[in-house]
Amino acid sequence: MPGWSLIRARQGHQRALRLWRAGRPARAQSVMERAVARYRPGDERAAALGALGEMQAARGRYRDAEETLRRAGAPVRLGDVQRRRGRYAEAERTLRAAVDSADARNALGVLLKDLGRYAEAATCYAAALADAGDDRDLRASIHHNLAGLAYAEGRLADAEAPAREAVAVREATRGPDATEVAADRAVLATVLIGLRRHDEAERHVVAALDTWIRRHGPDHPEVAGCLNILGVLRYRQGRVDEAVRVLRDAERIRTTALGPEHPEVAVVRNNLAVALASDGPTVDGPAAAKIRRSANAARRRPSLG
Repeated sequence: MPGWSLIRARQGHQRALRLWRAGRPARAQSVMERAVARYRPGDERAAALGALGEMQAARGRYRDAEETLRRAGAPVRLGDVQRRRGRYAEAERTLRAAVDSADARNALGVLLKDLGRYAEAATCYAAALADAGDDRDLRASIHHNLAGLAYAEGRLADAEAPAREAVAVREATRGPDATEVAADRAVLATVLIGLRRHDEAERHVVAALDTWIRRHGPDHPEVAGCLNILGVLRYRQGRVDEAVRVLRDAERIRTTALGPEHPEVAVVRNNLAVALASDGPTVDGPAAAKIRRSANAARRRPSLG
């Protein structure tokens, strides 16, 4: 019969998961931390550490998540967090050393797409989809990523169907207010902007932004991602002053969360520089030039990152 400490650890573990599903992420993380402390070393403690690391990553606490997931022995999630932190070489080593699985191949595909190795990414996604079986959530993630790959390659017509599939499946499995659905909506909005269907794109990105702010507050990295997409949309709509304001917010959040040298910061800085350069007589020329010099990527489409 399990001892009292183990019983309390298990109860705390389950309570933390319920709190997370109820939309109380800070409280859920705190309860999970206590559960981890009560578990003795072993499989149950590793599972709790993995759940804690995923909570930290979902809240944008990537440094903490990396350490926790390393302790958990969760290489797929660890590699994904390393990618999010911009440590691509380390992420690739971690993911290639992971047990070969659909989940690992999907995560590796995302990294390879970010590195511009599109053919390799496509191979990973195809293998992941073939092995995903009945895991609807994983299949939705792969469709999400296939949309991102098609978008990155400029195949906008090919990107729309998997983006819509991801939203539809995830809404059915997670509910319309889940952050996973918000992430899928952001990708779909990006594709729709490229297809010049701005009204529908706006509905999706505004809904995604609202979900992220309600669940994780206004300074989460995914809030910045949605603001970047919204800023590009405003620019395409000719609402340049709004675009500049929104993109400045995105730059501030991403710089604080990810650091000034992160590739995703470079993307939003480039978008901001484009908007500033288009702002007629009110443009701040020196500011625009400084931002332009700091951008490492010349992209005029919103980032899917």
